[in-house]
Amino acid sequence: MKKLLSILSAIFIFALPTTAKTDFTTYCPQPPAQKFKVSKITGMNWLSEQIAESIIKKELKKETKGKFKVKMKSYGTLDLINGKFSYLSMYGKNLNVDGTHISNFSSTTMCEYNSVKLNKDNIQFRENMVLNYELKIDNDALSQTLIDTGYVETIKKFGIPINDISTQIRNNKVYFIFEIPTFVTKPVKVTLSSGLNVKNGKIHLSGLQSNSTVNSKKLLYILEQTNPLAFTFDIMDNKKSKLYVDSVKIINDTIVIKGLVLIPKNV
Repeated sequence: MKKLLSILSAIFIFALPTTAKTDFTTYCPQPPAQKFKVSKITGMNWLSEQIAESIIKKELKKETKGKFKVKMKSYGTLDLINGKFSYLSMYGKNLNVDGTHISNFSSTTMCEYNSVKLNKDNIQFRENMVLNYELKIDNDALSQTLIDTGYVETIKKFGIPINDISTQIRNNKVYFIFEIPTFVTKPVKVTLSSGLNVKNGKIHLSGLQSNSTVNSKKLLYILEQTNPLAFTFDIMDNKKSKLYVDSVKIINDTIVIKGLVLIPKNV
């Protein structure tokens, strides 16, 4: 499940956000009518869960360079081997997924029955899967993301010369500090501040303001167009996957994003 888990740990904005608040748990599958086969060997089921948790943690660390705690519950050893389980929770710190940095990540399955099919390094979903998630991004993580994803180069494509960009998260706002060369005097620092809100299932910058008239209108436009807090991911190449952003808040100088993910069955 490493590909699924690594992608979940990088959730910001998915390709198909919902346009209204949705209770994705209504899409949860009903457990099969037949009884699950529980191991007759005392402790065997517990041991299989421990092994699965250990494997998932190892793969997550390899994919995200972060530290994880994983908890899995299954119906029985055989069902777990066949990709069927009742509960999975993940908690990670200091993640780095392809240059996207996340301070804390947690996610938990919301359905009592989950079933996936593994084909070598590919995963398919026999049933709908619903997960909640919470992401926390502090200023160090946001600043490093801008560096690793080449955000300065993105700004330059709009025709504005820029030496550097840094961020500060404070007072319920995100501050973007642009260092712009003047070629005559020392570089000028232009600061744009923004709040955050959720609109049509996406995170948006709100109430953008500038402390300077130097290139401020164009910088405001660029920041709105490139929104450094919006990234697009597909979940396991499942184009029908949906994400609902329930809330985005700045708490103790940290961005906190909460919501639900629906991954429809595709096999």
